[in-house]
Amino acid sequence: MRWALWMLFFAFVGQAQEPVEPAAFMKLSDVQGRVIEVRVLAVDQEEFSAELRNGNTFTLPLSRLSPASLEQVRTWEQFQKNESTGKTGKARQRRKPFKFPMEFEERELPHYRIFTDGDSIRPADVVAERVYNLFTPRMPGLWGRFERGRVPIDLYVIHSPEQFEAMTKVYAGWLREDDLKEWILERAPITGDFRDFNSRFYVMLRNSERDMSGQIAHALGFEFGSLAGGGKKAPFWLQVGCGLYAEHSLYDRCTVLYLAGEPKRYTRTQNWAPLIQEDLAQGKLPPLQELLGLEPGVLEEREMAASLAFSAFLMSSRDQVKKFEVLLTRLMREELDAEQVAGVLGYPSFGAMDQAWKDWIAAGGLD
Repeated sequence: MRWALWMLFFAFVGQAQEPVEPAAFMKLSDVQGRVIEVRVLAVDQEEFSAELRNGNTFTLPLSRLSPASLEQVRTWEQFQKNESTGKTGKARQRRKPFKFPMEFEERELPHYRIFTDGDSIRPADVVAERVYNLFTPRMPGLWGRFERGRVPIDLYVIHSPEQFEAMTKVYAGWLREDDLKEWILERAPITGDFRDFNSRFYVMLRNSERDMSGQIAHALGFEFGSLAGGGKKAPFWLQVGCGLYAEHSLYDRCTVLYLAGEPKRYTRTQNWAPLIQEDLAQGKLPPLQELLGLEPGVLEEREMAASLAFSAFLMSSRDQVKKFEVLLTRLMREELDAEQVAGVLGYPSFGAMDQAWKDWIAAGGLD
């Protein structure tokens, strides 16, 4: 009966009169190599439920999936758990998704939705697509979770300072955590942007007097690190590293706000490679073991530079990207310490990974 049902749901494809467009469709294959496109609805120990594009739903044994597709489904399952739990692992009461009460004009980009209260959406539209093109070949597994390659982060380009201030206060008021409320209210007026802590949107105040291209790239790179590395549980070094990698790769600089006493902007307008090589030569490079255990918070310049260097190292070649993809898949399912990261990447020990990273820096890998 199960096998007959499996055969039937392959026959369903293409029979709908009016296909629906739900989010997060993915391609799965069975043990015989036949491929379908579905939206996974639920997973348990032995079965999964899914919906076809024609609206038909079904439930089948996980044992019918190919090993690669089984891994996709399990990764999807873990991502849902990450999104519904905090660092403690305790389930949070679900709330309605946040939505701004203001009205905006919607524009379509190839890979994003963008909203604005004015005429121009530059430079956000250009930067967003450049960030997409940067990470696409470096995080190939991430795109299977995006419907038709559409990044699930909405962009808001705001022209009115009053509107931006109102949006900041509305979002801060929706947040439950007092420390996050304070972070948004304190940071946004200085940087002219803020992001949703659930990676659903990014808001920027368009400033004609200052080029925000690098800042936008950094924010979106940070979000890609979050989406690829486990949602809310993504390691901080990966989020920071991807943000720095995007800005460094596209604009050869870094603009970061950090809080030390009082909010202020840190700007390094030069390439970071000489700084990192100098730190390595002088023995001042932060220990990689500590770097991989960083908690969200204020980072020193050397910690930011090292996060950039390690993330760039993981994306530095095709072979590295293959290993990186395995690591991202594991991070979607569980938190890993430094020794585990080394093992997942195929190194015999943490020391071997640490030395390979340092050799790459010394050879000018970040140039």
